[in-house]
Amino acid sequence: MLAPVLGLALATAACSSSAKTGSGSTGSSTTASAGSGTSATTAAGGSSGYALAQARVAEFLQPPSSNLPVTTSLSAAPKKGLTIAYTWCAQVVCASIAQGIQQAATAIGASFVAEHHQDTASTVSSAFDNALAANPSMVLTSGDPEQWFASQAATLTAKKIPLVAWSIPTGYETSPFTANLITNDDYFFDGVLEADYIAVQSQGNAKILFEGVPQYPVLASEASGFNYEISQACPKCSVTSLDFSVQQLGAGDNVAATVSALQKTPGITWMAAAFGGLVTPQVASAVSAAGFGSLKAIEQAGTQSNFQMIANHQLDVADIGLPTAYLGWLAVNDGLLALSGQSIPKFTAPANTNIPGHPDILVSGLPTQIITAADVPTGSDGFTPIPGFQAQFKKLWGLS
Repeated sequence: MLAPVLGLALATAACSSSAKTGSGSTGSSTTASAGSGTSATTAAGGSSGYALAQARVAEFLQPPSSNLPVTTSLSAAPKKGLTIAYTWCAQVVCASIAQGIQQAATAIGASFVAEHHQDTASTVSSAFDNALAANPSMVLTSGDPEQWFASQAATLTAKKIPLVAWSIPTGYETSPFTANLITNDDYFFDGVLEADYIAVQSQGNAKILFEGVPQYPVLASEASGFNYEISQACPKCSVTSLDFSVQQLGAGDNVAATVSALQKTPGITWMAAAFGGLVTPQVASAVSAAGFGSLKAIEQAGTQSNFQMIANHQLDVADIGLPTAYLGWLAVNDGLLALSGQSIPKFTAPANTNIPGHPDILVSGLPTQIITAADVPTGSDGFTPIPGFQAQFKKLWGLS
């Protein structure tokens, strides 16, 4: 994901974890016990942390409500001739989100302007310059460091042009953004859910390989959530962390590095990945060929490739679903609300998401689910937790 995910951010700080790692040409790893956490016992099923993990997994395995959480209608139908600009990140998941944005733009008769970049300071800045040059009605973006487009964001604010984002390492309502639809707290919670799922599936005893891309700050937050929760829910577990740079991931260095990590640390049974781009058919084939065919993986923000692997029982067994097409429509919806001078709604978080210091978990109206082989998405829109959400949005927009 990233996330995303994900059009995310480049930063030099490594993820905060109980098994902190550095970076290298093929990734680097260290192994550590998850620690004692706050539970009084390490027996599976006997600790409060494990019991909470069971409750969360049971809750998020269930499909979200089929009703659109957004209920605020536009005060007037969208004006004709709007221009929606999207600064498009280099990850596959961003292309899936773009499909949703383009669908929503078509629905309201707006022009869709796509400004591609490579998640670097210069290309992101240029993408925003080009977006501004297109005279946009709103700008949508994801995850890159704010300093890369700070001057352009200031221009958008001065011109009262909505800037709707996701995968930014801030809260839900943070200037200069109209809304940040996937918050830093959301990514922390993705890590929590991955840890909970592994804890429950392993009955509180697993050796885990966690793979991350800490250059993306929100993915570093996800790693922090994973390590925080694994110490609560599975204190007998051990975690080996393996980090990659964006460039290493793009070059496919994660394939050989994953096999190497499994060979160096015998007995690893689970792989937790920061986003779907780390769990690929190439990784699955290499892992199987090296004799680790029993390894199981979970990630967040999976794409059709991940869903196919889950269906085929090929390494991937679960995904913390990101409704990419829905996210595109929700971003346009919030931009339209801002254009009409209406408030952006904030929703009540689901049960079992109350984590001290993380108040913005799932408050944007973006549903999630732990997706397994029993409910793998098959449609072109990927994970679609709300059937017919497009028609429901159009009704709110006065188009039907």
